Amino acid sequence: MGEEGGVQGSAGGGVRWYVDPIDGTANFAAGLPFFCTSIAATVAGAVVAGVVYDPLRDDEFSAWLGGGARCNGEPIRSAGATTDREAMLLSGFPGPRDLAAEGEEALRRFARMVGAFASTRRPDSAALKLAHVAAGWSDVAYGTHVNAWDVAAGALLVSEAGGRYLPLSGDSLAPGGYLACVGGYDLDGSVMAEVAGAGRAS
Repeated sequence: MGEEGGVQGSAGGGVRWYVDPIDGTANFAAGLPFFCTSIAATVAGAVVAGVVYDPLRDDEFSAWLGGGARCNGEPIRSAGATTDREAMLLSGFPGPRDLAAEGEEALRRFARMVGAFASTRRPDSAALKLAHVAAGWSDVAYGTHVNAWDVAAGALLVSEAGGRYLPLSGDSLAPGGYLACVGGYDLDGSVMAEVAGAGRAS
C-alpha cells in the first residue's frame, strides 16, 4: 500500500507493506533538504518492522517489533526535554485543511503551541519528524491529516526507541492525526494535551 501506487497484491497475504517513496514531496520538489523514504511491514494489522531513510544525510533509521531502534546500525533512545518550556516541537499544523475546517481556531491553537515551546519548527515529512523524535533530536512531533504510509514506520521507531506515539484516530494505520514525544516527557502537563485533544474532536 502506497501513496503513489494504491493497493497491490492479495489482501489475504501475511505481510502488508506501507511504502512512501518520497515523504515530504513538496520539500523535495522545492529543493528543501527535509524529505525521506519510508517503508513499514505489518502482520495482522500490527507494524512489525520499519525503516526511514534520509538520502541527503545518509541516515537510515530502522526498527523491528521488540528489537529496539537504530540509526545507521547504532542503537538510539528517544530521550530529551521533559517539559514544553525546554522542548523543540516539530509540526506542520496548521495546514490548509486545518484552516478550512477550523478557521481562526486553528491559528489560536497554533499560537498556544508557539507560546508554550522553547522552539517550534514546521518542516514537512511526518516520517522524518518521527525519526528525529526517536533519535532524541527533537522532543515532540504533532500532525494532522496523515495516512498510514506517512507514519507507520516512524511510529514504530518512536515506540521501539522508548518514546510515545499516540494515533489520534485510535489506530496508527487509520487516517488521522498523531502526537509523539520522547520518553519521560510530561505530556499530561503539556499544552499538546489540550491542543491535540481539540484536534481529535474537530
